[in-house]
Amino acid sequence: TCPVIDLEISNTRSVRLNIKSYPYYKAENSASFSGELSDKLYKELIHLLIISKISDLNMNPDPRMLCCDGAIKTLITYHNGKRNYIRVMFEPYLIRDLISFLYQIEKHADLIKVSEKFEFKE
Repeated sequence: TCPVIDLEISNTRSVRLNIKSYPYYKAENSASFSGELSDKLYKELIHLLIISKISDLNMNPDPRMLCCDGAIKTLITYHNGKRNYIRVMFEPYLIRDLISFLYQIEKHADLIKVSEKFEFKE
């Protein structure tokens, strides 16, 4: 079963991250991290957001496209007073590099494990 990863990156470069692995009810399968992105990583993220044209995507897929035993990715971005919501199992080519970057964030950002569990908006 796929992990649940909740990630928030603010415009101040701060990062909050929750990771839950299956089985989700076991405390040892959950961890939270906080920290910040370096200037280099933040610039890379902004570049990926721009080239992915995420502001132009409107991804509300046919429910049949969320049918199978695959990872569903939900990406919510807020910028310029606008909320963009994407929920896909098979992401468009334009956002693959962005998704890959986000999956790797815990390995490259300066994060520390914290006891706090963060709450994120759906």
